[in-house]
Amino acid sequence: MRLLMVDDHPVILDGLCPVLMEEPDIDLVSRATNFAEAIQAISEQRFDVAILDIELPEKSGIDVARFCLEQQPECKVVFLTGAVDRDKVDQALLLQANGFLLKTIDARDLVSSLRLASRGVDVYDASVTNLLQVSSVDALGATEPASVLSPQQLRVLRNVARGMTNKEIARHMKIGEKTARNYLASVFEKLGLQRRSEAAVWYTQRFGEPEDIRAEA
Repeated sequence: MRLLMVDDHPVILDGLCPVLMEEPDIDLVSRATNFAEAIQAISEQRFDVAILDIELPEKSGIDVARFCLEQQPECKVVFLTGAVDRDKVDQALLLQANGFLLKTIDARDLVSSLRLASRGVDVYDASVTNLLQVSSVDALGATEPASVLSPQQLRVLRNVARGMTNKEIARHMKIGEKTARNYLASVFEKLGLQRRSEAAVWYTQRFGEPEDIRAEA
C-alpha cells in the first residue's frame, strides 16, 4: 500500500508513520502537515489510502479529501480525528469516505483498518457506527423492505451486510460489477441511505446478522 498521512500534529506523524512503515505490505508513507503540502503530494504521487485529520490550518481535511478524490478517484479516504462530531461525520458521509476513526485507536488496529479500507471495506469507529445506527433506525423504522426492494436488491443488501465489496458481490451473484453498483445505488435511493455502513445496519436491524455465505444456495 501507498499511504498519505495528513496531520498538523508532529507527535501523531512521528508516532504512527514509523509503525506503518514497518509493515511489509506498506511501500510508502508520505507525510503532510497542511492543505498545501497535501495537495502537492497528491499532485506528484499516487496513493492507495489517504489518512486525513479533519482539523487542519487554513483549509480542512474535508477539502483535502475532496481534492484527492477528484484527482485520484481510486484512492480510499479515511479520516483520523480526535473526536466524533455529527457535522463532520455527515461531511465524511457525503464524500463517501471509507472510514472515520479516532486517534485513540491502537496502531496495529489502525494498520488492520487501513488494509480493509484499501479493499473498499468501510472502517468506522464504534462510536460513529452507533451514531449512524440510531439515525438509520429513526429515519427508516417504519419502512417495509418487501414493499420497496426487489428480491435481487435485497440479496445485494444482504451481501453488503456481510461486508462484501462490489467486486465480491458481483462474483458471488454472478453479475457484472457495474450491475452490482447499479443495484446498490437503487437500494440507497429507495431507502434514503448514503453509506454501506448504514445499509448494513438497516439490514441487520430487520433480519439479524446474515447467514454464513457458504450456507446460501
